[in-house]
Amino acid sequence: MYHIRKTKTSSKATAVQVASYIERKMTLAKHIGSGHTNEEMKALLKIAEAWIKKNQATKLV
Repeated sequence: MYHIRKTKTSSKATAVQVASYIERKMTLAKHIGSGHTNEEMKALLKIAEAWIKKNQATKLV
C-alpha cells in the first residue's frame, strides 16, 4: 500500500514523495516534487493522490 510522505529539504522546502512500507522498511516509489507555499503543496498532494490511484491496482496484482 502506498502512502504520501512529506519531508523537509535542506532548502527549507517540503518534498512530497510516494512510499510503501514493507516489514517496517520504507521503499520510495516516486518523488513527486518540492514546494515552498501552501498552494504548491496542495498541487503536489493532488498529483501524489492521482499517482497512487493510477498505480495502486498494479501493486495489488
